[in-house]
Amino acid sequence: MRQLARITLLVSFLLFSLSRSTQAAEIKARWLGQDRQDHSGAIASSIQPNGVQDIHIALSGLPPKRQVVFAEITGHGADAWQFGGVQNQFGAVLLRKPDATTADLFFEPHHAETGREFCVKLQFDDASTINVYLSGGKADPNLRMPEAAMTAAWAGQQSQDHAGPGPSVGPDLLQDARINLAKLIPKDKIVAIHLKDPAGPAWSFGTNLEGHHNAEFERPESAPSTGSLFFQPDRDLNHHKLTITVTYENGKTDSSTLTCGPSNPRLPMPSATLPRITSMALKSRWLGQDGANPTSPGDVHLAISGLSSSRSIVAAFLSDSLRGVWFDRKDDRLPLDIEAFALPLQFRLNPNRTAADLFFPPVRDESNTPLTLRLVHPNGDLSFATIPGGPCDPFKTAPSPKKTKITARPGDDLNQFAQKYGEIRLSPGTYLLNKPLILPNPITLSADPGAILSFTQPADSPPWTAAIKIHSGGTTLRGFSVRFPSPIRWRDEVSWSPAVIGTTDNLDSTPNLPKAALVFENLDLESPPVSGKKKWEEPAKILRAQNATSGRFTRNTLRGGVIELFDGPWLVENNNYHGTPPDTSSQSVFVVHDPHDLVFRNNKSIDIGPSGKTWRFLALTNRGAFDRIENNVIHDVGPRDSDIIPGSNAPETILTESYHLFFEGKPAAVSIDRRIVKIPSLPGPPARTGDVLSILSGPSAGQWRKIAQRIEPTVYLLDSPLPPAADVISLSPGLINEVFSNNQIDAPGGSETIGFVLAGNLFNAQVKNNHVKGAGHAFQLFAFPSESPRIWGWSHAPFLGVLFEGNTIEDSLHGALLGVYHSPHIKSNKDRVYMTATVKNNIVRWSEPFLTRLSKTSVKRPEAGIILGFTPSLDPSEFVVKVAGNRLAAPSLASPPKALKVNVALMNELPITAQSFPLASGSPSPSLAPTSEPPPRR
Repeated sequence: MRQLARITLLVSFLLFSLSRSTQAAEIKARWLGQDRQDHSGAIASSIQPNGVQDIHIALSGLPPKRQVVFAEITGHGADAWQFGGVQNQFGAVLLRKPDATTADLFFEPHHAETGREFCVKLQFDDASTINVYLSGGKADPNLRMPEAAMTAAWAGQQSQDHAGPGPSVGPDLLQDARINLAKLIPKDKIVAIHLKDPAGPAWSFGTNLEGHHNAEFERPESAPSTGSLFFQPDRDLNHHKLTITVTYENGKTDSSTLTCGPSNPRLPMPSATLPRITSMALKSRWLGQDGANPTSPGDVHLAISGLSSSRSIVAAFLSDSLRGVWFDRKDDRLPLDIEAFALPLQFRLNPNRTAADLFFPPVRDESNTPLTLRLVHPNGDLSFATIPGGPCDPFKTAPSPKKTKITARPGDDLNQFAQKYGEIRLSPGTYLLNKPLILPNPITLSADPGAILSFTQPADSPPWTAAIKIHSGGTTLRGFSVRFPSPIRWRDEVSWSPAVIGTTDNLDSTPNLPKAALVFENLDLESPPVSGKKKWEEPAKILRAQNATSGRFTRNTLRGGVIELFDGPWLVENNNYHGTPPDTSSQSVFVVHDPHDLVFRNNKSIDIGPSGKTWRFLALTNRGAFDRIENNVIHDVGPRDSDIIPGSNAPETILTESYHLFFEGKPAAVSIDRRIVKIPSLPGPPARTGDVLSILSGPSAGQWRKIAQRIEPTVYLLDSPLPPAADVISLSPGLINEVFSNNQIDAPGGSETIGFVLAGNLFNAQVKNNHVKGAGHAFQLFAFPSESPRIWGWSHAPFLGVLFEGNTIEDSLHGALLGVYHSPHIKSNKDRVYMTATVKNNIVRWSEPFLTRLSKTSVKRPEAGIILGFTPSLDPSEFVVKVAGNRLAAPSLASPPKALKVNVALMNELPITAQSFPLASGSPSPSLAPTSEPPPRR
């Protein structure tokens, strides 16, 4: 019986094998190539026609009663496409009539095919499979369907200006030529467009590493299959035939040719007009915060005289050229450009109309700060005056707590007390809270030593946004500890994330008003333990001070997530950070957005364990002015070679981020007194009061001015006159007059750690007497690629006037790196200055153990102590640097190292490319012989 079963099984197997071999022998596949058919293509995670001609393979000899449920086409050596199963961007389409013995396979080529073997694997509905081999042929991954091929149409010069000659960006006040493109692949991002005249030059949109003339491309979101290319013609292109090649992010290309119409390379843009504005000579008296405004006693009182009684005033604007903008309008009928962050101004004209009293809430101490007053008259004319500022205190704008007091004891209802009293004193002991502590009014919550607020969340409690919620300025928290015995469920949709202490947020019904004078002193704060559901979870922030405009954060002990601050002035001093809870990962200790008048000093980071991972210590973002980062001691922060946690894009211990531009190019008009500048267009949002105008070319390249007031989105009043021949400018936010001094960063075993990353826009930054030990890069200071407008890396955020002096770079593999950042992904530029620096009296220190350790690796020795410039760069003069007095402290070596490496820079007025120089101990930097004729001075 068993033998019969074996025989039956063997016969069945032989018949099945015969069937398969018969099918394999009958089925054939034939390469038909690209025959103007389009069935496959990845669009929105599905396989649909996309305008690119498919490869067509014809199948014959299929068993008529068997359905093909799966097919896979593989090319010899690489590439695979599938029909059936999970469809993706490498999908295929099989077309077959019912019970037919033939079928057609269509799939889109990944790259050019020149002829290689292919295998088609077919699986039928009875689970049988066969492999059919065939010889391939030619195929072009960019061959479009005839009706889908990109088209280009000459539109001529239409009073638009986006580009100029050379590779640098921005308008040049001459009319561009415009080419309209259609039938672009709508879902694919365009990364480059190349325009070539066989009889002349080329123009490029995108990175343009070759240094062609710049072109700009605009693609409407509402019609992504179309777009317009703008470029400055170098001559009359009438009857010239241009070739256009469009490159997509996925590597595909489109190409077309067109015949140009007439063009005038010197055709100017229409003349720009400036608003009518006159200067006033006013007298002023700074009366300070005298309480004369009963509705807002913290307001500054400023009295002015010398106004013209014959001119009516319908609006007044006051600004401090740094952060403050105040306005008052008397007539809503006149259209005015009012900045989003403008604060109220009370402009009270005296009866004789020649004098006025002004009241405004201060945002900083305005001592030694010139203010700008601009008046708007009924006919739209403007007049302005400069007025000296005076002393004031933003803390005085905050409401005061009630004068009622109470001493609390464990077991008391602190939420009830916070409703009634202006001051609560906590006796020693543990206060058990099972819901957030809400502070609706200004309050002082202080404690005797030993007071602990312990928060536990009941199982039926809804998630929290903060354990302690602050709804008012003038609030002080002092002297107590905050603990969480168990994890807390947080509301993740809260803006700026949940926190131990948080201000009013987007989920509160309370109006989120600005909050001045928040004080956090002598607190012991810990983030709660995490749930453990996710490895290396981000802990709750310790403080989220959204819409808090000023305060103090001093003498606190910290363990956990981020302390996030906004605006200023802030004093952050004498805090001790001891790491983050185990199995957690915090992106930073402190983050300050749009800081000004921040004093950040004498803070320490020492991990006392057991702890998770903390990546950064301090980050400053977007705009800033007069911030001082001093005398901080930082250990145990940043990546280490011994980490078991996955890496994070956060190697910087101290970081600035300000990468946006509003405009770059030639100004459309400048007033006679050179105080007012009009730009021709806005490729992005407008600049605002306190932002920076940088001079990028001409004799004054490297200088900059502040915007005293924005008059219109394209018209700006400067704090001082623009120099003559300021040919090309940029507008950007900025970190102005920042000081980083006497900070210590110790990063042993941190080959990926970077001590300081200061990335433009920065203006007159001072980086002095800091000591970085053991980091892969001790310092990176650079004019960084712009994030906006247009494409990433469209231009550079300027970094002008940095002083890099007296710093110690110890045992760092790559040392200190300064320059204009370049890479293959960044647009090229020429004839513009994006960074100016003085690098002097710094010490590069390499210890003997450090050099010995490196000598046993493939690295052998440090790259350099100081590195200037990036490649690929087209122009050394984009980075103007003075170098003097830097020294090397290292043991005697058989071959003296060249510790100063210059990739590309205009150093000490000489263009240097790809050279290295020694730094002798105790001696200044050597005199540098020119490698070529120095360029003419700008």
